Amino acid sequence: HRYFRPFLVDPDLFETDGLIDAFWNFAASALVRAPYRENRPTGGDSTDVAETLEDAARRLDWKFPTGGYIDFIGAGRQGETYSGRVNSFDWKRFYELGGSSVLTTVKTHLRSRYDWVLIDSRTGVSDTSGICTMQMPDTVVAYFTLNRQSIDGLTAILRSIRAFRSATVDGSSIDFFPIA
Repeated sequence: HRYFRPFLVDPDLFETDGLIDAFWNFAASALVRAPYRENRPTGGDSTDVAETLEDAARRLDWKFPTGGYIDFIGAGRQGETYSGRVNSFDWKRFYELGGSSVLTTVKTHLRSRYDWVLIDSRTGVSDTSGICTMQMPDTVVAYFTLNRQSIDGLTAILRSIRAFRSATVDGSSIDFFPIA
């Protein structure tokens, strides 16, 4: 949001929900609907997340000479509790509650609505980077610096992404564009 700040109505995202807020809402809703021992959500939870993200999307205030637009969804509502919400989110439980199908539904929804969807994510080994680099994309553009640590790290990450995608049910392929 800092890069798009001049073009956002709520430039600091103090009043605008985003991704982490949608995930927390999904998790809370799924827990209310199903006892802890159940490992799947009930009802239209996946659609609810897509609708929540739709509500969080903000059209950038910019007129492109050839038409078109950019909708932006921030990481989440900023403020004192943002870091705590991100760091305490239980991704394992999210997947137990049907998070994988939620993300698949969101991906399908975004594909139907947009020509391009760009996900800005830090790389590395973490739950959120795994979602952003393994499950959601068709293409990963990975930036690295020209040193052994960065090249070896990037190679390991791209191999793990390829292995994950090959092992999934659909076995979908993924394109990589490493950029120095």
